[in-house]
Amino acid sequence: MLSGALSVEGNGQSGTATAGDSIGIYETLAGARFDVAVQGTKEAQVLRIDRLALFELLADNTDLLQGVFSILLRRSGNTISNTVSTP
Repeated sequence: MLSGALSVEGNGQSGTATAGDSIGIYETLAGARFDVAVQGTKEAQVLRIDRLALFELLADNTDLLQGVFSILLRRSGNTISNTVSTP
C-alpha cells in the first residue's frame, strides 16, 4: 500500500491495510491463489508486483531478500498476518 486504506476479508478473518502494509505476500511467494475480498475504505494507491518480477528483484537485492524473509518469519505465528502484514 502506498496510501489510503483497504478492508481485507476472507478465510474467516478480516483486517485493514494502510500505507506501508503488504497484502498477499505469502500467496505471491508461494504462487497460490489470493482468495480474499479487498475493498477501498479510503482513496488508495497500491503497487501491484508480478510474482516473477518480485523474484527477479529479490534475486538482485540481497538486503531486500533478507528483509522480506525476516519479516515473514517474525510474523508467521500471527493468523491475520497471513492476509495483511506490516513491515
